[in-house]
Amino acid sequence: MLDLTRRAVVAGGGTAAVLVGVPALAATTPALSVGVLTTGNSSRPGSAAKLLGGLSAGFAAAGVPASLTERPVAFGYAGAAAAATELAAAGAQVVVASVSTIAARQVAAACAAAGVGLVVANVGAQLVDEPLPGAVQTSLQHWQSSLRMGEWAAGHLGRSLFSIVSAPDAGYDTVFAVRRGFTSAGGRFLGFELTHGADSGTVEQAARAAKRSGADVVAISATGSRAEQILQACRAVGLRAEVVLDSLAADALGRRAGAAWSVASWARGADPFATLGRDAALLVAEGQQRLAGRGWDRLGDILAGRKVGSLLVDRDLRTVSKPLVVRHAASVVASRPAVRGVPASMRTIDPDQVAGYTNEYLAT
Repeated sequence: MLDLTRRAVVAGGGTAAVLVGVPALAATTPALSVGVLTTGNSSRPGSAAKLLGGLSAGFAAAGVPASLTERPVAFGYAGAAAAATELAAAGAQVVVASVSTIAARQVAAACAAAGVGLVVANVGAQLVDEPLPGAVQTSLQHWQSSLRMGEWAAGHLGRSLFSIVSAPDAGYDTVFAVRRGFTSAGGRFLGFELTHGADSGTVEQAARAAKRSGADVVAISATGSRAEQILQACRAVGLRAEVVLDSLAADALGRRAGAAWSVASWARGADPFATLGRDAALLVAEGQQRLAGRGWDRLGDILAGRKVGSLLVDRDLRTVSKPLVVRHAASVVASRPAVRGVPASMRTIDPDQVAGYTNEYLAT
């Protein structure tokens, strides 16, 4: 972590303002006013603090003094647009919003009306197929990582796939991405079992079904304790297939993930939400330089098609892509190219299989 030698924190009324930057610049340059919408009750304890820390580190690395004002919102959805409007009224020049893809549309409208910039920074569990006015959308590349995991698994781990999906996690595009990646690379999808739902079987039944299928690869799409329960059940029934895990679940389990495979936009050891915050800060800093005093509501336009370090902003969708890594246990074993835009394999998802959840932080 960079040494943030100038830092003042003022908290009250559900907000926190933080001044970060380089002392020499901070003395002569007005601090950029940044409003930050964080998820108030995520299933990832400390994710909001990590995001703020990443933002601070990113602005410090870019030499941009910035004043951060945090506003928590419920599950990245409720009250997000109103909170963005309030931040703009209080002087925010740009808003960094850790909200769902669905909520981001409302936040973008509020920011556009107020003439402020917007960087959406979320998990990326839901596919984005249209740009938001004036906004840039960066993420942890969750569905993109799953797509690349499927592609890589079909070429390196086996030619047949079985999926075990926990019901509370079943409504994300991430779940379908791993299957689409696998079949687009020539593999066969054999079927799936649902767990942790009112009408689903037990984790033991799902593990036995996966073993009976004879699949070379078993994908587990679940978060938190549910992922660990499924993994333990697979080991208990003697499953010999290669196991691929959701990247956030793999990080949360750590050594308990064993020899499972995962693909992520960050290496093991790095905190994903701190990385996400740093990426968002670097995008804002680049936008400030290129806007050169012009309105922040043009942030998306000015960054379209630009490369900021390892981040590439799509010219049309204004979504950010970055290189991905394949991870096995605690090691990075391969790199995978970034997923740009919406590939053909993801444009053919059936209407009844699109993501139905509004919570990007997988807190169900």
